Amino acid sequence: MEIDPHFILHETEHWIVNHHLASALPGYLMLGTKVQTNSLAELSTEALAELGGLIARTQQIYAENPLSSTDGTELTLFVWREFGENPTPPAIQGCSVEEVIEELRSAFK
Repeated sequence: MEIDPHFILHETEHWIVNHHLASALPGYLMLGTKVQTNSLAELSTEALAELGGLIARTQQIYAENPLSSTDGTELTLFVWREFGENPTPPAIQGCSVEEVIEELRSAFK
């Protein structure tokens, strides 16, 4: 899947961290492999090893930069349909999607 570079926060050799393309919830991040696959079992050992560290780093950045309407310590590893698929997402408080993208992009540097 092609991701607009504007939404990309961080890239590694095997992974892309981006803000969800269609979510109005600031801080709704997606972590995706650069390889087209439907199974983690098909990924290289190196990609899988990198995944663990990237999940941990993303959670740490969230905890240190509580920019979304969460308390900054959650890391949800599934799509919450209320925000991901609802054409009219719930109202949010706090930073905008644009503000969160810039702050989290800086934190990954």
